[in-house]
Amino acid sequence: MVRGKPARGWWGRLAHPRTAAATAGPEPDTGREGRGSSAMGGSTAGVSPEASAEAAGGPAEHGSAAPSEPPAPRPVADTLATVLGPHAPGAGSGGGSAAGGGPGQDASAKGWDEESWDEDAEGEPDGPRLPPVEGPSANAHPHATATVNAAPQDPAAARSRRSYLAAQYTEAAEDAEQRLEELLAIAAEPPPPADFDSLRRHYRPRPLPPEADPGTPPAWADYAPPEPSGQSTGQSAGQSAGARSAASSVGSGSASPASREYLRIRAEARLAYQKALREFRERQSELAEASARVHAEHEQAERAREHAVREFNQRLDVCREAYEDAQPQAVESVLERALATATARLTDQLPGLPGLPGTGSARVRYRSLTRTAVVDLALPAPGIVPAALSFRPALEGVEGIQRPPAEVRARYEQLTARLVLRALYALLAVDTGGVLYGIVLNGRVGTPDPESRCLVSVDARYEELVGGDALLPLHHAEAVERLRALSGAHSDDPYAQHPVQPRAQLPMTDAPPAPEQLSQGEFAALAAELFDRMGSTGWSPRLLGRDGLLALADEEVVCVARRPQVISADAVRSALEAAEEEGRPRCVWATTGRFHPDAEALAEERPELRLIDGVELRDLIRTQLGAELGG
Repeated sequence: MVRGKPARGWWGRLAHPRTAAATAGPEPDTGREGRGSSAMGGSTAGVSPEASAEAAGGPAEHGSAAPSEPPAPRPVADTLATVLGPHAPGAGSGGGSAAGGGPGQDASAKGWDEESWDEDAEGEPDGPRLPPVEGPSANAHPHATATVNAAPQDPAAARSRRSYLAAQYTEAAEDAEQRLEELLAIAAEPPPPADFDSLRRHYRPRPLPPEADPGTPPAWADYAPPEPSGQSTGQSAGQSAGARSAASSVGSGSASPASREYLRIRAEARLAYQKALREFRERQSELAEASARVHAEHEQAERAREHAVREFNQRLDVCREAYEDAQPQAVESVLERALATATARLTDQLPGLPGLPGTGSARVRYRSLTRTAVVDLALPAPGIVPAALSFRPALEGVEGIQRPPAEVRARYEQLTARLVLRALYALLAVDTGGVLYGIVLNGRVGTPDPESRCLVSVDARYEELVGGDALLPLHHAEAVERLRALSGAHSDDPYAQHPVQPRAQLPMTDAPPAPEQLSQGEFAALAAELFDRMGSTGWSPRLLGRDGLLALADEEVVCVARRPQVISADAVRSALEAAEEEGRPRCVWATTGRFHPDAEALAEERPELRLIDGVELRDLIRTQLGAELGG
């Protein structure tokens, strides 16, 4: 059964307008449709391997221990590696004439083959990649290029080619920045609901198909020709006044041509009507059988639909009961679905955005002992932020105009903050059963694997998450402040990928967690809940560290430690002194390990001192909380 917890509040959701897409200028005719980045490759047909190998050398990627500030302007190979990043959109390749290559130039001379072109055309929405750079640094970046062909050529043509390259690289960088802004705007919106109520299905009967209608007899009104103008539309004994007047005129020999034509048309219509009526009566039994068959099939399909909806809701109710009972597998399934729904919203709105983690970008484990979800969340690499938004021709190539380093770092930190806060929001929103007492979320670069670098590790309890400001603030800078206000570890420079130590690792087994596997916040919450069940009132933590905590209660000072393994007599005396200073009549020291014999001897001399070793502590957790502490 779910242990009791304080009543929860909620906060308002802020919806923010999406940033309007930047107006893009007309693209040159490159021989292939695509985004702005798809036109970049056509102008590299004249790149020489020697110049490419010389210009492509550069620093390592962001994953290395590099300085946090982006490098100064340098040749285009390094510039593109910095601007577009390791996950930049694929750059396209245009026609040979635009790049200086004539119609007779074969594929190998352009640096790509037909296989790579076709594969890119199917797999990369942003167009084919630029020709690879030859030499030692050819694999440093997929978009690295080099200087203009050093072969003798018209100086004016070379300048034109460099200007064209600069324009295309600028367009690609601006497009990447615009998509980044769209990503930030979507990440600031609440994710779609994924709780049990939103998943519940409702049966709504569908109307009968048209084939179920047995049909109606043909009506004379559908065949009767319009009467001559000026005549009444009334009928007498199945014949209109106009028809009787026309017939009497014919009998008297004074009928006009118009009257005779009307009677002829009317007679033909009467024959058609009688024929249709006869055919309907002949097919009436067949139509009735077909209608009955369609009725039966429709009713059978509707019963099946209703049964499927009822079965789904029944299975959903079973899952809900398991979730509300805090069964780990059920809780993990619900939380992973919530994160997948939040991620799908991003990928659906920005399909093919390079560097954005997609399906399987989060892993969740739930600890019943502390009612805490431990989450590993994949974050985009720093290369998703363009380090330069404009390029200009250089003496022998193209160089980027670097953005201020502080601006680049701020953009990446805003993005990571938005994604982490959005994930926390999704987890809290789906927790309608109140089984989450806390969340430990590790934001890792690229993948949620434990080997990936951790840039942020949030270790927050439920009250801290919902009791402060909204998790989805209006401005991106406010999101950074909101994330850093949460308990946990935060990288001093996420853009340079300075890692932090995760507050808790994702459990690999279902065994009860050992004390050292719990996060700092989990261990403190476990101690607070245990002593609350034991009757302590007025619990107020005063010192909280990696190894344990010291708290004040109304009648006692409580020390709870998980390290060191053996508690000395001096440590116990310090707790007694703290109790005397705080005016508390009793002192309790609990440890997951054991006490030194001298400490046990001191407890025999001081009746106001109570020692709880690891064996007794685990037994109290089992009896008071109905949970198991490993180790």
